[in-house]
Amino acid sequence: MAKSVKYTCPGIIKIATKAINYRDSQTMLDFTDDMIKYRGGPRSIQFIGICMGRCGIPTRVLGSVYGSYLTFASLDNKASAPGQLTVKELKEAERLLQLNA
Repeated sequence: MAKSVKYTCPGIIKIATKAINYRDSQTMLDFTDDMIKYRGGPRSIQFIGICMGRCGIPTRVLGSVYGSYLTFASLDNKASAPGQLTVKELKEAERLLQLNA
């Protein structure tokens, strides 16, 4: 007798890639925006889209504008991924762009 398999939906989906150029970051931001629209808005499954590397920094700073659930930053200069900013750098970039005004 076959066992019944129960499938559950994840609460958060994260896709992380490496950006070779800044166009890659824009592609990820557009994909993040599309995921938000596709899944019916911010109250269903949460989505995180991040690109690593220097060219991926825009996804870390602007991700929330496009609907990304969160971003990652280090407390000191010990990044856990290439292109990861410190909390101080991220807050300064957000301030300069007036993202949390």
